[in-house]
Amino acid sequence: MLLDQTLPSVVFFSLRKALNQGQINNIISSISTENGGFFVLIDANSIKTRKQIQEAYSRSLRIFEESKKILKPESVFLMLISGESQISKAIAKSGISLATKYGYIVYNFPNDFDNFLYLYSEVFDFDINPKIADDDINFDRDVFFSMLKVQLKLGL
Repeated sequence: MLLDQTLPSVVFFSLRKALNQGQINNIISSISTENGGFFVLIDANSIKTRKQIQEAYSRSLRIFEESKKILKPESVFLMLISGESQISKAIAKSGISLATKYGYIVYNFPNDFDNFLYLYSEVFDFDINPKIADDDINFDRDVFFSMLKVQLKLGL
């Protein structure tokens, strides 16, 4: 197994100031993970429950390991979270953007977060114990159906 299937760590962030597109692109391109780890930034408006994050994480790792055409599990994660089967639409809908003020970082190796914290502590404020609902029976059903539709569209 390439990636750890245990539950990921989730950190809430807020931006200290608005970012321009060049700054966003630099932040995203600077993300590095050790040992092929998992690390993704998501706009807070895309997340409603911890269960949504956990399910998208485990599905994205499984799809990544089983598919030869998926380059990064983070791409699949954003597609599953957003309900979009095209990565560009998924990034626009759930990734960080000019409109992002708050979001979540989902990762599986603490060293990766520590490196990110070191680089961007002046840009972001972090809450390592985010207050996010564990689940929502009404919402989760729709989210999981949306994830399944993405998987079917991708033929996975």
